Parts: sequence; C-alpha cells; structure tokens
Amino acid sequence: MATKPFNMIVVRHGEGFHNLGTHTKNELEFTSDDRPKTINSSLTKKGLLQANLVAERLKDTAFDLAITSDLKRATQTAEAIKKSNDSIKQLVTWPLVRERCLGDFEGVQEVCKALRIVENAVSDRDYLTWRPPNGESVQDLRQRITSFLQEVQKAALNIPGDSPSILVSTHGLFKDALYYVI
Repeated sequence: MATKPFNMIVVRHGEGFHNLGTHTKNELEFTSDDRPKTINSSLTKKGLLQANLVAERLKDTAFDLAITSDLKRATQTAEAIKKSNDSIKQLVTWPLVRERCLGDFEGVQEVCKALRIVENAVSDRDYLTWRPPNGESVQDLRQRITSFLQEVQKAALNIPGDSPSILVSTHGLFKDALYYVI
C-alpha cells in the first residue's frame, strides 16, 4: 500500500452523561444495534463547555478531513469544533472510531473500572484477548484501530498536498488503545 504522511489530531469527547457515575444502567441510552449495544449518551452541560473550549483552541487549525465517531458525545464534540473552524466543511462519520464496547458490562461503573485496572496492569497488550460477554477485547479494539489507520491512510492519499491534517473526534478507550498501536 502506498503511504503518505499526515497529521492527526485526536480529540476525546467532552463529559458525557454516562461519565457522571450517578446513573443506573437502566437510565443510560444505548445504540440501537442488535449486538453489541454501546452507551450512546449525550454531553452534559460541562461536556458541551469542554467541547466549546477545544473548539476555541482548534479554531485556527486547518483540517483537510474531520472524522467523528457515530456516538452522540463524540459527534457533539466534533460539531462544536466544526462550528468554530471554517476549514471543516463536513464531518465524516466512521463507526471504526467508536468507543470500545464492553458488552454486558456497558454502564456498570464498578466492573468497568475493575476491568481497566486489571488491563492496565498487563504490560504486554498482546495477552489481552479476554472479551467481556457480548463485548470487545483489547485485542479486538486494536484490530479495529489497525483497520482505522489503514482507512485513514487511504483517505490521506486522496487529499491534495504533502501532509494533510486530519481531526478525529473519538473516545477515551479508543484513544488509549490508539496510543499503544501507534
């Protein structure tokens, strides 16, 4: 595959309702996917303020491509950036940059925290193949990120110029795993 250098700015969404930790699983909004269902909460007032702050910081950065997760909180963050940035003509929705799906554990704060503690204690990420019921393992997410990087490279090849700039509005676990993959 041909390659081309590109700059990528990765933004985590602002605070979402699910981040408050004051909810029960039944109070959360999920995607309408058959399986696996993923939390699909909107930004809180604080999250909207955070999205506007990052938008202000990036208002003068020229972007050739703006990618967002299809989940509400990432899309709201990307929309705030687009509103402040004249270089962004459209947002392209890529489900590949969705948050890691924790399956049956989605929305169960204590279990998700415990899972992250255990996974963060494992230095060799290749061992993280255990998959929560109806969810993704760390390795599944890494494979999805590898596919994302291949797709973003293809997109960069089609953008005029030597080193296009690409915005990605995504999620914390995706961003963390992206760091390990890169």
